[in-house]
Amino acid sequence: MVALFEQLTFWHWFGLALALLIIEAVAFNGYLLWIGLSALIVGLLMLMFDVGWQVQLLVFAGCSVIFTGLWYRHWIKRPVHTEAPLLNQRTSQFIGRVATVTQSIENGQGRVKLDDSIWRVKGPDAAEGLQVKVVSIVDELTLEVELVD
Repeated sequence: MVALFEQLTFWHWFGLALALLIIEAVAFNGYLLWIGLSALIVGLLMLMFDVGWQVQLLVFAGCSVIFTGLWYRHWIKRPVHTEAPLLNQRTSQFIGRVATVTQSIENGQGRVKLDDSIWRVKGPDAAEGLQVKVVSIVDELTLEVELVD
């Protein structure tokens, strides 16, 4: 393994940087950018100076940790604000909405229609056709409801 590390050149680091940056461009998650940048820095360091493999790995690991930590700190302080924060949380969008019972709620279980879908609900007994309000999410497929006055 040591022999493999001793043969590393700046081209290896540039290749790793390029591969990581391409993966980051295709599947954006924010972390491979900083690791790819670290590999690029090590490649530039190798191009300018003759450093051993131990220094290469230390610089790569150190830069990766520092860059990722700084990005995480920046990301926490400046969260992304959006006009539709519940866009990918469909069931959470239903809280507070009124729905019509399509299958009477008996023994705490029934079905309601919301938009174009029928949802399983838990709540007080209610006859078909009555209006209920969604108060919480039991799980991704079940809504908790209460009767509307």
